Order: sequence, then C-alpha cells, then structure tokens
Amino acid sequence: MAARVQEAPINGERQQRAAAQMLDLLKRRGFDKAHVVLSSRERHELEAEFGRPSLFRTTHDSEIHLTGIVGDRKANLTLNRIDDDALTSAADELWQLADGAKPDPANDIAGAQPAEHFQWGQTTPDPTLMYERLAALLDYAGSKHPTL
Repeated sequence: MAARVQEAPINGERQQRAAAQMLDLLKRRGFDKAHVVLSSRERHELEAEFGRPSLFRTTHDSEIHLTGIVGDRKANLTLNRIDDDALTSAADELWQLADGAKPDPANDIAGAQPAEHFQWGQTTPDPTLMYERLAALLDYAGSKHPTL
C-alpha cells in the first residue's frame, strides 16, 4: 500500500492524516493493494466586471484520488472532501466499484515510494502585479473593443 501527498503548505498536517487514514481504511476493507494521492491547491483570483476590478479572493481545494485492487479487479475514485465520513464511505464505494470490475491479472500498483512535496510556479501571490496586469488588460480591451 502506498500514499503520496501532493500539497501546498495549507493545512498539511490534516492532509497527511487524511491520506494515512484513507490508506488504513482501504487496507482494513480488504483491498490487496491500494494507492492514495492527495493534492491541495490555493488559488488567488482577481476578476473584473464592467471594465473595473470587482473581486479579489482566495480559494482552497483539496482532492484525494484512490486506487484499489482486490482479486485482480481494479477501481479508481476521486473525492473533493477529506472529512471522516467522506473517507469512510469512499472505502465502501471503491470496494463496490472494484467488485463490479473485470478481473485482469495485469492490474498492479508500484511499490511504496517516499512521500514527496511538489510545488509549481510562484509560491505566493503578488496582488499589486495582479492588479496592474488586470488594469492593463482592461485598458487594452477598452481601446480595441470600446463597445464591450
């Protein structure tokens, strides 16, 4: 059984626990092999309406992807909740999906590897730069398409 966590630095401890808990639930449910990948994103958005900046917000998304194999039957499931109830019901749902899958002796999961932390792009937003670029876009759009 393997768990890999891909995360932003938001709420990392809870995510580590959720990945480990999910792997344990799958093991106790009876899966021969299981793989858990948890990812988290923090997005900063700046929006415009009627030619003016109108919204600046931050959103957080977490997703957990599950793969389970039992008796050569493989199933996958993706969740966007990592609370205890969602994880418990996901183990049962993944079992049902695997139960209905066609057996294939080639189904397998690679052995466990150390957990890794991935980051892509700039790690912190620059609200001033975001505003400046949005203002430049609005100016450009207004000059090229004045009726919009």
